[in-house]
Amino acid sequence: MNMYDTKIVICINCKKPIGEIELDSTMDNPLCGQCALEESFSMTKSRIKIAQVM
Repeated sequence: MNMYDTKIVICINCKKPIGEIELDSTMDNPLCGQCALEESFSMTKSRIKIAQVM
């Protein structure tokens, strides 16, 4: 494999480059570490709000 057999993966939120994957590979909704943490935190907050309503 040479460097032209890969493509750069970019975070869907902040547009930072994350890494590289093979050209014929796909990724659904790639997130960098920071955006993944923020999404996880917001999901946890929404679960807490739902639990408080019930």
